[in-house]
This record gives sequence, structure tokens and C-alpha cells, in this order.
Amino acid sequence: MVVYIEIVLLENLLIDGLVLWLVIKSLKLKTSWWGLICASLLGSVFALFSVSIDVSGVLSVLIKLLVAFLMCVLVCFNFKKVFVKTLLFVLYTFMFGGALIAIFSFFGISTSQGVGISYNSEIPVGLILSCSVILFIVIFMLIKKFYKNKKMQSLYFDFYLTINQKKQKLKGFLDTGNTLVSSMGKPVVLISQKWIERFFNSRELMLFYLQKYSNIGLKDLQTLSVQSLAGKQEIVIFDADCCELNHKKVNICVGFCKDAFFKKDFDAILNSKMLEGCGV
Repeated sequence: MVVYIEIVLLENLLIDGLVLWLVIKSLKLKTSWWGLICASLLGSVFALFSVSIDVSGVLSVLIKLLVAFLMCVLVCFNFKKVFVKTLLFVLYTFMFGGALIAIFSFFGISTSQGVGISYNSEIPVGLILSCSVILFIVIFMLIKKFYKNKKMQSLYFDFYLTINQKKQKLKGFLDTGNTLVSSMGKPVVLISQKWIERFFNSRELMLFYLQKYSNIGLKDLQTLSVQSLAGKQEIVIFDADCCELNHKKVNICVGFCKDAFFKKDFDAILNSKMLEGCGV
């Protein structure tokens, strides 16, 4: 039995709709459901008639690109990022087509290609569609993870911190929930305790743990209560000798917190107020 995939209207509507939806999500554009339906219908109508089009080679490619371009115009009813949308649409279609042919090959299903793709098998179309949906779900999850990682990376900042005349480079995470300020209005930056040994020698550490802070020369000592999902902690904050962010000096106070307050990929929790005037 020979079944032409493009002849099955519902099948093409689903596949074209999923590909176009992935394009929209990839570019973070607003979804127009009417546009999505119209563009999918155009693709399905083209698929229905493509089996009767006796062309190949460059002309076949040009026809497909033209239809893809029109579909990408219709999907949002505008020309915004239309060339990028078309490129992504072609890329995702190519990925899907390659994966589909690979699935056919795995099951020993013979295929033929022209303007359309056909296969010869008793395997139900529903199974092929199920594989298609799984593929699109995987791609969608990868897109979400990419944007999430990209957003998270925008919240990380390298900065230089000098305490007790010792300068260290740290990786900070901008947490909008950190609104702590000292009595003088200076933003408070929370530092992981693992860094305490980088700023104080063994004698100074003993004085620090004995809470004899004045003997170390720390300035503007204050006590603050810090609370997060990791718990509540009373910390001592003091003026940093110097803090450099984006090549600009910022007056801050610092306090050492338990390592449970931090993830492995950053060393400090920054205060949004310290970013003012730093070009961030």
C-alpha cells in the first residue's frame, strides 16, 4: 500500500502547524492562532497538489521556498523577521524530514522523494504522527532550556572584591530579592563562606570566628538577619575595601553566609542597587 503523506490533510495540518509553532516559539513572537491555521492550510493545500507537479531539481526547491516564505508571512500576518522565520521553518522541516526518513529506514520502510515524500508500508499513519509529535516536543523542550540558560547567564557578573587588602575575582548572581542595605544605605553583597579563607589568614580567621572584628580592622560593623529558602541566618556585615564591577568602583557592604545559600555556579549574591550607574 502506497500512502502519500501530503494527501492526508489532517496529517499535514498537524505537521505544518507544529513546525510553524516551533518557529514562533524560537523567535519569542506572539502566537496568532488564526495565522497559524491559515499558514498550515496553505501548506496542506500545496501538499495536496504537489503530487501532481512534475518538477525536480532547482525549480522544485524554489517552489518549496516560495511556499515556505508565504506561510511565514501568513503565520503572523506580517513581514516581521520573515526571512529569519523562513530560514528556521526550512531548518526545522529539514530536521523533521531527516528524522522521519531515519525512522522509516529503521523499520525497513521504502521511501521516494520529489516535491513530496511517499512511503510504502502497512504501518498506520498514527504511529508516524506519534513519532512526529515526540520529535517536536523534544525540540520545544530544547528551545525552552536554551532561553532559560540564556536568561540565567544574563544575571551573572564577574567582579573584583578587595577585603582586608586582599583582592579576589568572584562570580556574582543578581538576585532581585536581595534588597539588603546597611544603615548608611550601602547595598549588601552576600559572599559564600568558602571565600573567607581567601581574605583572612589563620590568625585573622580565629579573631573573626571569635567575633573580635575590630581587631582585624573591619569597618562599619553591623548585624543583619538574612532569610531564604535555605533558612535564616544572622550575619555580620562590614564595608568592603573596594568593589569593581564593569571597570567601575562601587561602595558596598559584604557579609559571609553559609554555603547552602549559594549554588555551585556562583560565589556571591549581588544587590540590584550596586548595578546602578555601572552600565548594566
